[in-house]
Amino acid sequence: MDQDNNDYGKYINDVLGVHQILIEPHELLRFKPIKIYIWVENLKMFSSEDLELLNKMIAAMKIDLSCISISDLSQKNDFVSSSSYNQVEQIHFDMVQNPSPSFFQTYSPQVIHINKDLKMKAWTFLQHIMALYNKNSSTKDHNN
Repeated sequence: MDQDNNDYGKYINDVLGVHQILIEPHELLRFKPIKIYIWVENLKMFSSEDLELLNKMIAAMKIDLSCISISDLSQKNDFVSSSSYNQVEQIHFDMVQNPSPSFFQTYSPQVIHINKDLKMKAWTFLQHIMALYNKNSSTKDHNN
């Protein structure tokens, strides 16, 4: 099992270019501050096609990958309750099977593979995240 996790982590790092994934919440501050946390339901169960679509969705946002952390949704409560939660300016969003009508939830790539009609809804959501990220980045740049 550990070898599978190592292989998965290597794939995410080398192929997708995401360097901070599936790490323990208390380890988050050892790295460059993350601005966007993507919490994905059943991430560990993703097929290669699901991972490829997730990569495309992230790439479409055109956000610096070093500012993104991707973790399984099951780890979110641990992170929110950790001391590091309030120490980093952040945008959280969840990719889930059945999103609530929330600005911070969209469809998981697993669901989009089953129902292609949901692609536009997911893309609209990602555009909102891009706008929020860009607004936060430009406000921070102006304040420095």
